[in-house]
Amino acid sequence: APFAVELFTRPSAGLPVSIEEGDRRLDFLYGPDAAAACIAAATATGPLRPAYNIGGFSTRVRDVADAVRRIIPAAQLNVRAGGENPWPEALDIAAAQRDLGWAPLHDLNSAVAEYLSFLARPGAVLAP
Repeated sequence: APFAVELFTRPSAGLPVSIEEGDRRLDFLYGPDAAAACIAAATATGPLRPAYNIGGFSTRVRDVADAVRRIIPAAQLNVRAGGENPWPEALDIAAAQRDLGWAPLHDLNSAVAEYLSFLARPGAVLAP
């Protein structure tokens, strides 16, 4: 979802952000966990399925914003109620865990903390 990036980049740059779908739940997958899943699939031995569900953790947009606020207390985040999810709120990753030996390493707090730490590096902030 496009707003997911703004929840991080705008507060990191000291800019306000307004999101209208605060109660929307989504399966949040942090980039390094996605990369690890790809590596696990590419290096797996034995028979594999043609495709795997790769997911992280189910959370509300509002919970992501709260995690950002814990790290950037001055963040200007306006998260409104509402929001419906057009896709599954949590993916079944059991086959990836079984066949690839993969599971996400990050939960909400560790993913938010690590990404905000990355964005705090000079030159790392994406254009808001």
